Amino acid sequence: MQGYTEVVVTAENAIAGLLLLANLSLVGLVVGQGFTGALSAYTPAPLVTLKERINTERLRITHGAPMGASRPSMDSQRPGPLNYAQNRHRIAGVDGFTGDPCPALADFLDHMDAGIREAGGALPPVPRETLLIGTNCSVNDPVVNLGLRKYRAAWVEAGLRPLYPFKFLAKK
Repeated sequence: MQGYTEVVVTAENAIAGLLLLANLSLVGLVVGQGFTGALSAYTPAPLVTLKERINTERLRITHGAPMGASRPSMDSQRPGPLNYAQNRHRIAGVDGFTGDPCPALADFLDHMDAGIREAGGALPPVPRETLLIGTNCSVNDPVVNLGLRKYRAAWVEAGLRPLYPFKFLAKK
């Protein structure tokens, strides 16, 4: 019985020695690669949502780009701003608005139409004349608010980031 215990201890020591030797060789390999400059820091790619990738692929297919063509960055094809703070669009009823409300609303609608089309989305069934004629062209007008909420839904559904005036489209 005593001899069996010595064999087990010797086998355990041998296994531990081999593991230690393997670890030391792995550390030596990594250190050697580090000194030669073969290792580089990991830099992750910018986050691209699945919806954005799908829209990019849809645009590539509709514009007939070849399969091996390089993919444009999402920021270069996105007509809208990257976040609320970078957006310059102001319409009546939005903080910081100055000017004539109806031309500002018309420009905003043009911007949203172009962005939704470019992203491959479907325009909402909102007649522009209804928003621009017979209203005060302000977010506070219930007709304008409802129409812009439909535009917001189409904008977000197309995979675009929200625009600043969307913050003011509470259900009224």
